[in-house]
Amino acid sequence: MESSHQILFVWMDLVPFPAKFKQPTLQTYTGKGLARQHVIHFKILTGAIADQDALKIRLFASTLKGTAFDWYSTLPEDSIPNWTMLETLPDPLQR
Repeated sequence: MESSHQILFVWMDLVPFPAKFKQPTLQTYTGKGLARQHVIHFKILTGAIADQDALKIRLFASTLKGTAFDWYSTLPEDSIPNWTMLETLPDPLQR
């Protein structure tokens, strides 16, 4: 049985990273602090290397740990169709 994360984001795995792609060192986000700051740092560090939504989302997901990754892995199927949707989601971890 596939997890909801695998079902939700299988479309992204169909987009390959460019040849000779080297992932930059990215900060992790555990849910502490402001999610918006993490998104801004992520955009600064990745620049134009991920010009396709699927690549941006895959890279972004790799930066999430702990509570932040738990939240991400429970998103409903088809709830993140593009990068703009992901970066404009309200921060669910802020109280």
